[in-house]
Amino acid sequence: MNAEQIRYKLEISAVGMMVEFAHFTLYNNDMAEISKAYHCLNVDLPKGIYCVQMAFNDTIEQKMIRLAEDTKVQFETPEIFSSVTALGYKTSHEYYTNNAEHYSLVPTATFTKLKNKVGSLFLFFRYADGQSRQAFNRRKASLGRGFSILDSNRKRLCYLSGKNVREDRESGWLAFNCELPSGNYYLNYKGRKPKNKKDFGTQAREIPLNIPARKVNSRLDLSDNWQTQLFLLFTSGPVFTSGRINITSGREGFKASDAKNYVTDGIVQKFQNGISYIPEGQLRELAFGKWKLPMQGILSAYIYFNGTDPLNSSPKTEALDGLFQSVSSNLSDILSDDSPDANAIKLLAADYYKTALPTFVFNSPPMFLSGVKAAIRLSVTKQIVEPGSILEQIGGRLYNDLIYTSYDPMPIVHGKRQAVLSELLSGVIGSALHRYPGHPSTMDDLTKGIDDFNFPVGKGVLKKKGNKPPFTFPPGILTQEWINDGLKDLLSSKVATNLLNYAGYMEKIKQLSDSRSTKTDEPLMTIQDAAQRLQVTPNVIEQTIKSFELQQKSISQLMEEGKMPDKLSEVFSLENIETLKKIIS
Repeated sequence: MNAEQIRYKLEISAVGMMVEFAHFTLYNNDMAEISKAYHCLNVDLPKGIYCVQMAFNDTIEQKMIRLAEDTKVQFETPEIFSSVTALGYKTSHEYYTNNAEHYSLVPTATFTKLKNKVGSLFLFFRYADGQSRQAFNRRKASLGRGFSILDSNRKRLCYLSGKNVREDRESGWLAFNCELPSGNYYLNYKGRKPKNKKDFGTQAREIPLNIPARKVNSRLDLSDNWQTQLFLLFTSGPVFTSGRINITSGREGFKASDAKNYVTDGIVQKFQNGISYIPEGQLRELAFGKWKLPMQGILSAYIYFNGTDPLNSSPKTEALDGLFQSVSSNLSDILSDDSPDANAIKLLAADYYKTALPTFVFNSPPMFLSGVKAAIRLSVTKQIVEPGSILEQIGGRLYNDLIYTSYDPMPIVHGKRQAVLSELLSGVIGSALHRYPGHPSTMDDLTKGIDDFNFPVGKGVLKKKGNKPPFTFPPGILTQEWINDGLKDLLSSKVATNLLNYAGYMEKIKQLSDSRSTKTDEPLMTIQDAAQRLQVTPNVIEQTIKSFELQQKSISQLMEEGKMPDKLSEVFSLENIETLKKIIS
């Protein structure tokens, strides 16, 4: 028997925390891939030199192996950093875990006027450790500064300050816990202005948080209510990419030693890095119907319907298709019919399995970005999103750096005033004119983002051009009476700008086509096409075009008086506006 026929066993495994998320890739001496798997890898190989690579979140480690006998190789998983204060994490400390556990069960705020309190909202903000607080926050400012909770109508329920919270500014943590009616709430952050040239400040942002209600016929204990949790790390400001949202038992609250913390956090970290992976243990729980926490089903379903196989193999199996059809159905048995995420998963399931789309209409955004994008995308063919709703308004304002939904906030509704449709539509096409409450907006603020994007020939997506300085207007323009709020909204709207760029691009394509064939007056773009490309609803496109019609005279006046910068005049040209008007005429 020659040497090549002699084979040896090579066993590769991970030890430490969250080993099920360690991904191994085995290469031969020429660095050609031989095999790959999560958690462990067992192969029979001929004598030789091999390379094993372990990928664990952002960490990659390699080992060279000289295989001349049966060999076992172990990799230790690296230290884990997370906003979740689970035991064993690098960023978990007793002064954080103990307080997170305590205040997840003890309300910090009570609103006596609110009835039917059938759920709770728990927020825990902190630094990585006490030393980080000293480095980033020497003045010991409250972590709740700039934050407030809004109700379902986006009216301010409370600030995260004073008697509403419990905090320790020395070690650097803040807790908020309040019993609330089930429904939709919004964590609003007004942003922070730069302190100096080296400081970039922090952008304003809003995150929807849903407290689901249990169904009357739920197979779970109706005496217990759901608690929606959000954990967030801070440096010089809130690090939103560190955010973790969970839904758990209100009676149990947060448990630092709960194994579900590690599984959910590991899946989220992979998903955040663009990797769709669910450990086999989690899939078995889903298969046998043993899962009780909504986030297990919600997160797994979003990953599966995202289009890739959670086991990182291809193609998807019939068994997995059947499993997630069951998961989608089981979510309806756990959560009420008005849960945005449960409904978004029904929508994704119907689209995935090519069945009839559900009949419900969305008005509130799901907590996961995949759900929001699915609702907006599928609204092109069917009215799935309620016109003028909050979900429709955020379509052109979404941030894409999280798996959760977050966006540039709209102005908060104050007092008893109710937002009417015209105001909502103004919010759709405008930007946050009062990004920093208490400070007047400058024209730089209003025109920030103009021409940040273009629609390149031959491409089907909008691409960022780079960090260009915003357009500036000559002094005194804001004092002109005819520069009305509607025009300001248009000049500062990325939806409007991108729509005009797209119209100009399509008009050039049409002219090129007319020069080569029979001329036609039929437009090459439609409302549905524009909505799909700009990732907003058809109603937003239609209302934006109508706003151009209303403001056309003011735009012309700006250009005639030479007060519109050349580049901006090119985008807001009357030719582009006329092209848009054709598609709704």
